[in-house]
Amino acid sequence: MNTCRKSEIEFDNRLNEINEINRNILEYLLTPNQVEVYLHLNKNGTKTATSISESLRISRTEIYDILNNLQQREIVTSAYGKPTKFNAVEIDDAITILIDKEIIQNKDA
Repeated sequence: MNTCRKSEIEFDNRLNEINEINRNILEYLLTPNQVEVYLHLNKNGTKTATSISESLRISRTEIYDILNNLQQREIVTSAYGKPTKFNAVEIDDAITILIDKEIIQNKDA
């Protein structure tokens, strides 16, 4: 195997490890459906609630509840219009925001 191909494989493996670590952190801080919605937006970019609902096969009502919660946590933003579109902040920023909020919440407890 040539050196370039070996480096690509090593990079892909490392990226998969990082993605798995990020997912584990999110799963600790969010519900399973919140994780799925967040990661869907992170991977696919700006989407409507209906589009997310259809893709993930989660009821639109639940999607709106999840999106509202993720917006309150400041890891999802929305652009109002007809229809409203939602977007995820970058995963590194989202993890930092969630951990900071968790630290603050635990200090206040």
